[in-house]
Amino acid sequence: MKRIRAIILAVAAMLALSMNLQAQTWHFGPKAGYAASWMPGTTINGDEQSILPHSSFYGGFLIDCYFGEMFYAEADIMYAGKGHSDKGGIDIQFSRQLNYLQMPLLFGVSFADDQATVAIGPEFGWLISSTVKTMDLPKFNNTESCNRFNIALGLQLEYMISDEFGVDLKFDWGLNRTKKYYIDVDDKGRNLSLQVGVCYKFEL
Repeated sequence: MKRIRAIILAVAAMLALSMNLQAQTWHFGPKAGYAASWMPGTTINGDEQSILPHSSFYGGFLIDCYFGEMFYAEADIMYAGKGHSDKGGIDIQFSRQLNYLQMPLLFGVSFADDQATVAIGPEFGWLISSTVKTMDLPKFNNTESCNRFNIALGLQLEYMISDEFGVDLKFDWGLNRTKKYYIDVDDKGRNLSLQVGVCYKFEL
C-alpha cells in the first residue's frame, strides 16, 4: 500500500506541474504490438515454477502532449494480454492468459530533436478475463480466482521515425499479486511484461 500511495502522490504532483505549463503539441492515434509476459514468484507447494515467456499482443489508443521545451506526457487506453507458461520436461504443461483493459499514465522527457522520448509512470489495469490451459485439457475460465485490479510501474522508450509513425519499447513491473486465492501461501506471482510495438499519431 505504501508503494501505491507513493505512486498516486507522484502522479498528482506531475499533473499539478503540467497544469502550470503550456501545452505546445497534442497527438492522438492507435498503437499496437507484441507482448511477452511472465509471473515471477509463482509457486506450487513452496517450489517456484519454471516460468516461460507467454506471448500475446496489445492494442489501443494514445493521447500525448509536450509541455515547454522537453517535458512529455502520455495517456493510453488499450487491451493488453498478459500471463505466464510453466514447463514440465520439454513440453509446456500449463499456461494462463490474462486479458486486461489498462490505462498507463506516463511522464518523461524528449531528446534527439523531439524524435525520442523516455517516460515512466503508473499503469492501472482492470481484468476482463483469465483462462487456463493444462496439458491436453480444454481451456477453462478462472477469472474469479484473480484480482480484478492490477497496478504496475511502466517504463517506455519511444522513437518517432517520421512525424506520424513511431516505434516503442515498454516494460511493466507489477506491484500487486495477480491471483486473489492461493493454494500456496508462498505464491507471490505478479505480472511482468515487455511490449514492442508501433504507433501512428495525428496532430490535434
